[in-house]
Amino acid sequence: MSVKIYTLPSIKGYDLMYALDEKDIPYEVETPTMGWSARNKIKELPVLEVDGKLLDYRKAMKWIKKYKGVIRDDNTVYYRLSEVQNTRKEAITGEC
Repeated sequence: MSVKIYTLPSIKGYDLMYALDEKDIPYEVETPTMGWSARNKIKELPVLEVDGKLLDYRKAMKWIKKYKGVIRDDNTVYYRLSEVQNTRKEAITGEC
């Protein structure tokens, strides 16, 4: 999973970094250029990018709060929200 924060020094940017650190989610910090912001129609920073999907601050904080760790067979932990949701759906509905 690839996670990046596009931000300038700001309280909201630091809030995102703190929330990611609390969940032990690895991330990179990028300073966006005006060209990048224009191409991606970004009106306000910070923006969180998760596997290529851009999330504004509010959606990013919701995503981080819902994020769960998943234990692999070799007892290492990795994080993937969609896999947790699919497992939960299977447990509730019996679907695969």
